[in-house]
Amino acid sequence: MYRPTHGTLGVAAVFWATSVALSAQGQSIPTAPEPLRPVSFARIAANIPAGSVWAHVQTNDGIYGCRDFKVLTWESSAKANVEVFEFERVFREELAQAGFKVAGDPTNLFEDDQKSSDLQVGVLITGLDATFCASQNYWDMVAKNDHVVVKGSVTMHLQWQIYSTSQGKILARIPTDATYGIKKPIDGGNVLVMQRVFAANVQALTTSPAFRATLAAPAAAASSTLMAPLAIAGRKAVVAMPLNQAARDVVTIFAGNALGSGLMISTDGYILTNHHVAGEAGQVRVRWPDGTDTVGAVVRTDRRRDVALIKTTPPKGLAPLAIRHTPVQLGETVYAIGTPREREFAGTLTRGVVSTVTREIEGLNYIQSDVAITHGNSGGPLLDEKGWVVGISQSAYEPDGVSQNINFFIPIDDALRALALTAVG
Repeated sequence: MYRPTHGTLGVAAVFWATSVALSAQGQSIPTAPEPLRPVSFARIAANIPAGSVWAHVQTNDGIYGCRDFKVLTWESSAKANVEVFEFERVFREELAQAGFKVAGDPTNLFEDDQKSSDLQVGVLITGLDATFCASQNYWDMVAKNDHVVVKGSVTMHLQWQIYSTSQGKILARIPTDATYGIKKPIDGGNVLVMQRVFAANVQALTTSPAFRATLAAPAAAASSTLMAPLAIAGRKAVVAMPLNQAARDVVTIFAGNALGSGLMISTDGYILTNHHVAGEAGQVRVRWPDGTDTVGAVVRTDRRRDVALIKTTPPKGLAPLAIRHTPVQLGETVYAIGTPREREFAGTLTRGVVSTVTREIEGLNYIQSDVAITHGNSGGPLLDEKGWVVGISQSAYEPDGVSQNINFFIPIDDALRALALTAVG
């Protein structure tokens, strides 16, 4: 968080203390052309030299008008992080109005916003020049209270950075600057001006050709209702892969800020995972057990069944996991492989039994098991004792964050059917 020196005569110096609905007043913002990849707002930081004057604070004595009272200097070191919440709200509102898509939904109380888009947006404040004039009306002065109203203007210089998590690099650095001011003193005037000058910078970003070019991407993954049947070259074997070798085909998937698991199901690099791991990302980074990374494209996805298909180039010498098409049995021993919690735990194998063969939740069937899974396991395989894939990890029942040994897995045939896949081999 950045902290300006001193307050402004009783008015909160923390700019994002209140929420003000913003709109692009007096401007016509063109709608973004399709297709453009979704983005996530990742962070905001400042790169302003400590000790720099960033604001002049004035008072209005009613006779001579606004006169200098003090200056505010920047106290934080270079590249200091800034609280993100209100900036992100403004960013979301302005991009939505301009026709862009921001990943995640902070108003949805039933799904975690994991910001799973491949493209992450960060912004660096490189310069601020503000003037605020605070005044009191007659009755406030008589009452000797601290209530003041504020007017002023701010010029803000920003550098936007667009980062690809799948490629691990910044794709673009886009500068913008804007000035906004209000001439009539109002309650919270300094807050309003800071919000609106940031909004004006976001508007400038949305009209930047460099921003649009960076977001341009191949067509989004096909939804289940539009999918043509796709044959995948599966494992040609009478027996499945031994469990001690199966982990070689289980990958860690990095999609924006989200981490999950996936399994290779074809010889030409198709990977199966959950929609909530990669479905909104467009592109992901795939980490193989040998430590190598490849870039994967999300080519198909079904949000309701929570499955997604990724296409990438696997390391040489790998064979896909074999798929079992016969139903599991109650009490059958099963194993889960994935990356629970942290990337360092990739390839973790846990064992349990099938607790319920078919558990229906919101009209969808799941395999219920006490095999241990948690955050990060999502999208990894559920295997039988012989190494055949019978399902993929989807969710764990953890009220108050405590495991109840009640975990759910998507039956593998349901996953393939949702994505219109046929395993040949």
